[in-house]
Amino acid sequence: MNLKPRPDTWLCFYGLKAPPEAYAPFDLVVFDSTWHPDLVRRADGGPVLLGYLSAAEVLEEGPHWHRTAGRGILIRKKPFWNSWVLDLRDPDWQDLLVREAVPAVLEQGFDGVLLDTLDSALALELWTDPDRYRGTREAVVRLVERIRRAWPGMAIAVNRALPVLGEIAPSLDLLVLEGLSSVYGGPETGYVPVPPEEQRGLLDWLEAGLEERPGLPVLTLDYAPEDRPDLVRDAVALARRKGFVPYVSTLALDRIYTHTLDGGRPPCGPARPSGGCRG
Repeated sequence: MNLKPRPDTWLCFYGLKAPPEAYAPFDLVVFDSTWHPDLVRRADGGPVLLGYLSAAEVLEEGPHWHRTAGRGILIRKKPFWNSWVLDLRDPDWQDLLVREAVPAVLEQGFDGVLLDTLDSALALELWTDPDRYRGTREAVVRLVERIRRAWPGMAIAVNRALPVLGEIAPSLDLLVLEGLSSVYGGPETGYVPVPPEEQRGLLDWLEAGLEERPGLPVLTLDYAPEDRPDLVRDAVALARRKGFVPYVSTLALDRIYTHTLDGGRPPCGPARPSGGCRG
């Protein structure tokens, strides 16, 4: 899917309910592909709708849990999200994603997918145990390329995956850069700015990866609470200075915020039990 024109606004919302008029003003919308509002488009066909798909983690209460439990591919649990990082090298898991999970997203009426949690897989080979998890990096690249070959007209976005961006960029329509400006640092620190050295590292990785795909639209996803308008302003301003498309929400992504639209409105929409861009 060739996204033209480039989206000027976008929204990431993992709540269960939201009226169409709440998300209609955005050019591009990402919903959870399992729990989401009704998919309604404007008269002009917009917005572009992408379904969230976790590629390297599985929720214990999620739709694919019964296909992974007891198979020996679960590596470690992430208690905060009640999810498990799994071995993306497993051919059966890759087949499930390509042959079942992606088609199930498209059958609901989405225009494409946002692939998340690839960083969880990459971290295993790059930083956890390079010998034990050798080949994971290659498996990430192979998965994205397989999805593109299977659906050449579908919109594909990936959250981060910066260590392999140069290899997968030709297969992408969009890149989501999560946590460029502000993040949730945990219950003790709350929402905090990203340290300058970490921010610089992300931008350097991004710049190197985009050499293979100049002009690939970059969407930023930052986190800030409603009582920290300074974090919101900084996140939006930085993204726009860099030519990126910003969105700022709280970690749960359970409200629709209009910081990036003219004439902002209050947030809306109750959340499903678990959500969030896990990457």
